[in-house]
Amino acid sequence: MMGKQTENSAALLRYCAGIDVSKDSLQICLSTIDANGKTTVKGTSKIANKVSSFDGLLTWVAKHCKEKQLPVRYLMESTGVYHEQIAWYLFQSDLSVSVVLPNKSKNYLKSLGHNRAAGAV
Repeated sequence: MMGKQTENSAALLRYCAGIDVSKDSLQICLSTIDANGKTTVKGTSKIANKVSSFDGLLTWVAKHCKEKQLPVRYLMESTGVYHEQIAWYLFQSDLSVSVVLPNKSKNYLKSLGHNRAAGAV
């Protein structure tokens, strides 16, 4: 079995750490995704967008990942140059990282019937 399963829930497939990148900070949202596609937020945090803070990000994520056998995918939108250091750090740490173009994520949300408010992630 891939993850914890109860009578009313599907097996957990993975964790996803969404990172909202700005010049000065990284806002992190850690969630789980189950076999039915249900997403459950496990926690949020904010750290400085500087290399000296990145180890703290990994420590925070590890602390909140209760199902240690599940993979973690890190996801962020490209934001000029501000996402590059954290993306490179995660890649060099041999972690699964995805960088998407903002217009691609906006169009994906539209395809699901969601309207994205200005400035919302």
